[in-house]
Amino acid sequence: MIGMRALLLLSAALLGNPVAAGEIEELQARANQGDAVSQAELGLRFAEGDGVEQEFGQAFHWWTLAANQGDALAQRNLGVMYAQGDHVAQDYTRAVYWYTLAANQGSVRAQFDLGVMYREGAGIRQDNAQAANWFTLAANGGSVAAQYYLGVMYTKGAGVAQDYRQSFIWCSIAADNGDEGAPLYRDFAATKLAPAVLDEARLEAKALRDRIAQAEEEE
Repeated sequence: MIGMRALLLLSAALLGNPVAAGEIEELQARANQGDAVSQAELGLRFAEGDGVEQEFGQAFHWWTLAANQGDALAQRNLGVMYAQGDHVAQDYTRAVYWYTLAANQGSVRAQFDLGVMYREGAGIRQDNAQAANWFTLAANGGSVAAQYYLGVMYTKGAGVAQDYRQSFIWCSIAADNGDEGAPLYRDFAATKLAPAVLDEARLEAKALRDRIAQAEEEE
């Protein structure tokens, strides 16, 4: 599960350039008026100490307001805080709650996080089938970690029917995207496939990888 520093880097990438100090007052005003996007952004500024004194209590406060209005980024951030016990008491059940809300809104990172919770049985009954379901959504959304995890699950038949072709496809995509563990499973799956099937799987992996990359570029 992801740590707070990684969370801040990912959130910052989503929100864009840092807010200048002179703009904090305007951001605060919009947040006080109930604008969920501004509340989520203000939470990030407090978490990073960007234009304001770093204060995770304030980050939690603003993310909670935004999350309760349905902001997926804030929901996922709260999930991370509860899962890691970062500046709040660790609570896997609450983490699952917030991850689920964000994942159902299409947050790829929350979909992966939720898959991990199901895989580990953290805050919810362990369920490999549910883990595979969320990893599939996240993998198709571009999560490299989910692509790798999904490939491994197909190798082992965990939560899905054992399928070396699917294992090869997802581990190939993960490997192409830089996952260091994926080549081992990709190469193992390749030994289980007939040459003609392996050739087809290579073509399918490339086509799927390209579709995922194109969809990410279009977002």
